[in-house]
Amino acid sequence: MSAPEVVDQERAGRFQSAATPASEPASATPAAEPVTAGPLEIEGDPVVALVPAAPGAGLIYATGGEGFYRSGSGGQSWELVGEVPPPGIIVAASDDAPLLLAGDRPPCGRGGPGLPLTRSEDGGASWSAVDGIDSLRPLAIWGEAGVAIGATCAGLQLSLDGGLTWRPFEILEPGFDVTAFAVVPDETNPERRQALIANTSEGGTSRLRLLDLTDPEQPLVGDVLREFWGLGALAGQGEIYLLGAADGVWISIDAGLEWTQRRNGLEEVTLSADPLTGPLSKEELARGFGIFTVDMLVDQLNHLYAGTIGGLYQSIDAGATWERVEEVEGAVSVMVIAENTARVFVQTEAGVVVVPIEAKAAVEAEAAATPSPVVDAVTVRILDFSFEPATISVPVGTTVTWVNEGQTIHTASALVGVERIWDSEIMETGDIFSFTMTEAGLFDYLCLIHREMKGTVEVVEGST
Repeated sequence: MSAPEVVDQERAGRFQSAATPASEPASATPAAEPVTAGPLEIEGDPVVALVPAAPGAGLIYATGGEGFYRSGSGGQSWELVGEVPPPGIIVAASDDAPLLLAGDRPPCGRGGPGLPLTRSEDGGASWSAVDGIDSLRPLAIWGEAGVAIGATCAGLQLSLDGGLTWRPFEILEPGFDVTAFAVVPDETNPERRQALIANTSEGGTSRLRLLDLTDPEQPLVGDVLREFWGLGALAGQGEIYLLGAADGVWISIDAGLEWTQRRNGLEEVTLSADPLTGPLSKEELARGFGIFTVDMLVDQLNHLYAGTIGGLYQSIDAGATWERVEEVEGAVSVMVIAENTARVFVQTEAGVVVVPIEAKAAVEAEAAATPSPVVDAVTVRILDFSFEPATISVPVGTTVTWVNEGQTIHTASALVGVERIWDSEIMETGDIFSFTMTEAGLFDYLCLIHREMKGTVEVVEGST
């Protein structure tokens, strides 16, 4: 096929004409323009499917009825890059490399033909079959490193050459199948390649683990982080994990050590209990339920989305409460967040819909307009979304106290690698956390939920 054709988007001025080549980073995109919720069409071609993207990914891929499209501008403009791609599940590189894989396996335990694995090195402009590989479902690609992972009915498969050759590296428990997967980027260590993975038995019991491919020659599969019923949906950013389960959204801010259930507002699309732990009526089981995809904003980790059997839901308070996004009808199976252009793209049975990301809650503006009173040097106010004061200097032995005066949950956490110097864990409005500084040094800390919130404590010998 000839070079990609630039396509102008004429849907009520929602998109600019394409001006950003696919090779340009997302940061080079133009300023976001207002978006009106509605079906996504590109040059009159209704978009029917999305390619899942890792959190913060700069490229978005979409399949229309007449071609395969790519956006390097958060969905403001699109390029036609090729014909409709081969059948199967399509996975794009999580690091914006132009590598894609497409394929799938048959239903495990029931048999049937699988699909051949196909590969594109030019962002979907052309595809070629991988010799001798079929019945493999691609799960993730780290394109620059050439690392890819997939699943067959026999277990996980690993590729170190961008999907050209594969080898098994982890045999799952007998009767368990890979049913959910999510790349977990870590802005503190971009070289780390990690993913959440869920395996499900024929009886519906699922086990969640962390997969580490930082050293692809020695891949590691961690211990079970959580056991739940059903297929589940996963997302992660740093140490914050989301699990969409039958009984709500479960959230961990400490890499899966502890979990908090959030269901307020999701009652119509979830069960009142996990079938593994509590009895349920036949009526409740028969009415339909399910969370099929979850995600969060990279720069505002309290802003969550859940694609469910009954539409799209969002939370702006870290999952404490959820509201349905009225513009999205029907079950949502795939979701891509373009945070730089304030858009969420969701795939439903009727096609792809784009909706605007709502602004932060009004309490942020209210907090910003409220003058900060003079506070004691060892007391730090937590606002939405800043620490006040952001930098303090105290002598060794001082106890520093953080008070959450914001209207949403926060943390005050100092991390050095995997070591936690101090960690408040989740603080609700009005909560207080104190820590005594026993060593001299310069300690940077942040809110694990809103990572743009940062502060510094300078601890010095003697008095200040």
